[in-house]
Parts: sequence; structure tokens; C-alpha cells
Amino acid sequence: MTVRSFNAKLKERHIAECYRYLIAGGDKALFQAQEASEDDPYVGKEAFQQICYNKKRVLLFGVTCGLSAAYVAGQLDHAIDNAAQCVPVLLGFSPVSLARHMYLDLSQSAPMFAVAQRLEKMSQSNGAYVLTPVIGPEPIAGSSRMKSGTATKLLLEVVFSAAHQRVYRKTSTCGVSALIKAYQHVLESVYRQQDALAQVLTEAGRSLNAHGHIYYVSSSTLGIVGMVDASECPPTFGADLDDVRGFVCGGYSTLNNTDGDMSTFIRIDSDYFEDELVPQLTTHDMVIFLETDGTAVDSKALSSVASKVIFRFTTFTKVLFIEISLTSSSEGLEVTISLPWNVLDSLLTTPLVAECGQFFMEMACKWTCNIISTGAHIIRGKIYENIMIDVRVSNNKLFHRAIGIVQKVSRCCEVEAREVLLKAIYGTDSLTPSQLATPISTHIQSATSMAKVVPTALLLATLRCPVSQAMVILLDCPVIRTAILQRLPSAD
Repeated sequence: MTVRSFNAKLKERHIAECYRYLIAGGDKALFQAQEASEDDPYVGKEAFQQICYNKKRVLLFGVTCGLSAAYVAGQLDHAIDNAAQCVPVLLGFSPVSLARHMYLDLSQSAPMFAVAQRLEKMSQSNGAYVLTPVIGPEPIAGSSRMKSGTATKLLLEVVFSAAHQRVYRKTSTCGVSALIKAYQHVLESVYRQQDALAQVLTEAGRSLNAHGHIYYVSSSTLGIVGMVDASECPPTFGADLDDVRGFVCGGYSTLNNTDGDMSTFIRIDSDYFEDELVPQLTTHDMVIFLETDGTAVDSKALSSVASKVIFRFTTFTKVLFIEISLTSSSEGLEVTISLPWNVLDSLLTTPLVAECGQFFMEMACKWTCNIISTGAHIIRGKIYENIMIDVRVSNNKLFHRAIGIVQKVSRCCEVEAREVLLKAIYGTDSLTPSQLATPISTHIQSATSMAKVVPTALLLATLRCPVSQAMVILLDCPVIRTAILQRLPSAD
């Protein structure tokens, strides 16, 4: 979204676009997490080399929230080795001392820790930058979708907005501190609707518990925010791909992604939602319209689909209009997040408010969507305490995190936690020597498409039962937290 937004601002000034994004797994990762791609530094390096071709100067922001992504490490390593062309910036939210030390396999290049150390040394001469602000622990341990994801979006928007002000408006004082404070006021605007949003996430949780769906629909860029939120649910909560979906008017032309139209992979246009999914809606589904400044009901692009959606429901509790607004609150079937225009105007210069108004609305929408989808999955039983007990084991980081989850929740040793995790992956009560000796990458390949690997491992560690029995328990009790909690020795 950052690349899309700032390239659009350059285009408005008739300046050539200069922002590019690289994401592990390519554009598919915008809709369906491709975590395994994070583990390949060579793919990351090769993709970055293509970006650098024929460029005089390249500023690289390597974003890895937990300082663990080998994909990013490969890019930063290349930037360090080509300092005459590249300026590397490491952006994450852990101290360098906690960066990932381990290799995935012995064939891999330097892990993130070694790369981060090189960057720290290089930063002493201003040849590189290491941005690792402390933002505190994530509400859901190990998930970067809330605090870290928000902080990443905020920091990139602040840096690039300030740069645009300085370069294109010749403004010496760019108001970076004031800009960060402005986001704080936006956050407070969202929290003022906490009672209404609590009701919304309760309804969303009921939908998921009834095997229904949550659909975000928008005629603006807020639809992209909804799609990103939806894409994070499968790896974080072990959700099915269709549990939470996002749609936007114009589809891929609105998204303006690098790979263009990917409709053969996944449809994201509101026409598809209207034609194919609206006729299938039940009262177990929830439809959330994300709009700005009064367009929620009045938008011509969405008026047809909105009326059809409302017609499908006998109660309005499953049809929600969320409006991110710079004006006063509205009445009706809406939760209106009214941004504090007067406060923002007093904090920032008028050009800076104009530059960042869309970012403020997107951030308010991100917080709102995160609240709804996270709360809904907590109600569904996907979280124990603040631990992701149904995380999908789909890359190196998540493999080791899964071991840690089993170890912590069931209070077993690391060796036993790893053993029961492998038993859950391979569906066996007795691991063969070849399975025990198999590289981690092979374990991950086997586990990526599997559901309920971690819950199964938790039951194996807790009950010392066969894999088949653990699977029956989870089948009989679909609320995973309840299935686990009832069988923990120390359960209240």
C-alpha cells in the first residue's frame, strides 16, 4: 500500500515512479501467506538484484519485524556488499542481539543475526541504518499483524511523507514528531468506538463459530486494508482461506499490484462478490462495508451489492457499515470512526494534512479490521492466554515457534515438544529414524498444507495419547481452546 500511495503522489506531480516493493512469495502473498518463501535468502537477493539493475542509487528498507526473515537478510547482505549503489535500512522491532541466529539448512547463507551485526557496524559511518524501536510485546505473542505491522506502515509513511515535503515542497521543517502524534490521535478516535466494535467482534465470532464467513467490501483503498487483514488470518489463527475475505471495486486495477490481474488465482473484485457470493449468503455470514466520508451507503459502485446483501438477511446484525470519516458521526447501520480534523490541522501544516489524510483513514481502518478479526478468532478459541495455539507451521520461524508453544502450554521439554510436533506432522505414533533425521525444510513442506498441527501436538504432549485419539478430540470439540484447556493438568 505504501508503494502504491507514494507512486500515485509522484504521478500527480508528473514525476517518474520510483517506489518498488518486494514480498516473499510474490504477489500471491498479498492474499495468501507464503511464509516458506521467507526462508530463502537467495530468492530475496535475486529479486533485489533485478530491482537494482541500471539504477544509480537504491534505498532498501528491509522489513522483518522479528529480525528473522532470511529472504530479507539476503537482500540486505547484497546491499551491504554493494554500498556504492545501495543504502540498506533494517526495520524491525527486536534488538539486534535477538535476531535469528540459526540456519534453516546447512546450505544457507549468513543468518539475520550476522547481517544485522554488519549493518550496525556500517551504520557508524552512516552507510546504513538500523531502525529497531521498542514497541512492547504483541497482544498475540509471536504475531506481527497488530503492533509491528501498524508500526511498519506508520514509520514508512512518516519517513516518505517527510521526504516528499522536503524535496517537493521545499519545507525545511517536516514535522516528523507532530506527524507521529497525529497517528496517536487517530488511534484514540478508533478507541472511542470500542463499545460498538466490541459488539461487532462478538457477532463476527458467532459467525465463525457457526462456520460462517466474514467479508470486507469497499469501493475505496480501504478494501485493500481489508484484504491484507484477511490474508493474515490463515497463518496466524489457522483459519481457512475463505473464512475472512476482502473485496474492492475495480479489483486488481484498484490494487495496482506488480503482477497485475491474478483473477485465475483469486478474485478480489466486488462484482465477483455480488454475483457469486451474495446469493450464497446465510445468516451465519457477516458482511462489513469499509468506506470513507459518507460513501458507505451512497456509493454508486456499492449501492447494488449493499441492497442485495441487506435483502439476504432477516436481521441487520450481520450487515455492518464502517465509515472512516473526517466529518461528524452518522446515524444508521454504521460504526463511524470520526477522525479529529481540527486536532490534526493544528498539529500539521495544511500541505502535510493533505498529504497524509488518506494514510490516517487507512490506519484507522487497519486498527478496526484487526480488532474485529482478532477478536472473532479469540471467540472461536484460536488463542490460549495470548498464544496462537493453531498457528500454521509453514516456515522456519513458525516451526520453532510451534515447538515453543507446545513446550510452554504443555510444560514439556524442548526435545519432547519437537517429537510430538513431528508426530502430528507425519500422523504417526512412532517416528522413524529417517523422519527424525529429515531437514527442517522437509518438515515444513509436509506441514504447510495441514490443519491443526499444533493443537494435535499439544494434545499428544498433554494426554500421551495416540495421534488418532487427538484428532477425534479436536473433531468433537471444534473450539480448539476449549479442547486444549479441558485437558491441561493445571486447567482451572
